[in-house]
Amino acid sequence: MLRRLSLLVLTAALTVLLIACGGEASSTADVPGGAQKSTLTPSSTDTPDTTPPASTVCLRDASKEWYRSPQKLAILGTDDSSPDDACTVYYSIDGKKTWKQGRSVTVKGQGKRVIWTYAVDAAGNKEAPHAQEIYLDNTPPVTVALSSPTVVQGKATTIKYRVKDASPAATVSIRLKGPARRTFSVGEESCNQTNSYRLTANLPGGTYTYTVNAKDAAGNVAVQKGSGRITVVPLSVAYKSRCKSISFKVLDRNANQLVGRKYVLRGQVFQIQDAGPDQYWTEFEEFDVQPRTQILLSVTSLGYGVYTDEVAAVFEGNMKRIYEDDIITIWGECLGSYSYESVAGWTITVPLIRIKYFAK
Repeated sequence: MLRRLSLLVLTAALTVLLIACGGEASSTADVPGGAQKSTLTPSSTDTPDTTPPASTVCLRDASKEWYRSPQKLAILGTDDSSPDDACTVYYSIDGKKTWKQGRSVTVKGQGKRVIWTYAVDAAGNKEAPHAQEIYLDNTPPVTVALSSPTVVQGKATTIKYRVKDASPAATVSIRLKGPARRTFSVGEESCNQTNSYRLTANLPGGTYTYTVNAKDAAGNVAVQKGSGRITVVPLSVAYKSRCKSISFKVLDRNANQLVGRKYVLRGQVFQIQDAGPDQYWTEFEEFDVQPRTQILLSVTSLGYGVYTDEVAAVFEGNMKRIYEDDIITIWGECLGSYSYESVAGWTITVPLIRIKYFAK
């Protein structure tokens, strides 16, 4: 009895001692004589902190890629092992040559800027340095016109230009001033290279100056260095320039071989009439338009105002203020030989010209 009591007192003393030292007691084995044997289990210690914190650079407007002014950046530090994110943040803006402690930094300069950061927590865990890029540009782009093309009215031509800027691209438009004013939206184009824009000259004839406008990625508006020139040649001028002179003998002898060729002829109106559907030349389907004017033009001058050698010509429209015996110039296309019956009943074959333009 006394022995069992002594064992119980010893077990209780060991339990108190173990609890005081941070351990636990458990009875897992039988003590000889029916008593329980106490087994001591040491307490588990806290898991050591080996996770580094994280630093983050926060931009004021993260939707932008380029900024026009110096930017004050916030540098955040987070530590999942600390309830209050207790950590120290360091940054470098000179390529990791020097490091400073702080939670904000103002970035200045031009072009791409790189901010390096890392964080250290209370346990000494250090984040690997990492970079955040930011682009600054407070200088307007410079645009230069590189070409001065000449184009026929209604045709397409190419305008060449260059946009110089720190940013890689800019939004471009081209503005024309002259007999008419037009603005053409080009869209985004690369900077610091020769660019081109295909323009269709649906414009009145004349000389135009054009300037290239641009806005870069940071919002700076271009400074224009000079302007280009576009000369729009009226269709009539372009057409007339392609018409060649030809003698009546050559035209009359080779009319069917000269189909499609363009010529300029000057002479005296021998006969003129508005052609109706029942009048001569109506078998030419390409002339089945109303109104239509048909003439016989004497193209060989004998001097003293006398002309001979008739050419037939048709104009799709009214030849207003043109009368018999008028001296006129016509520009047009050869359609080959044409035969018609005269008032006297003779068959007469002459060259036939489709008139594109005429003038007294």
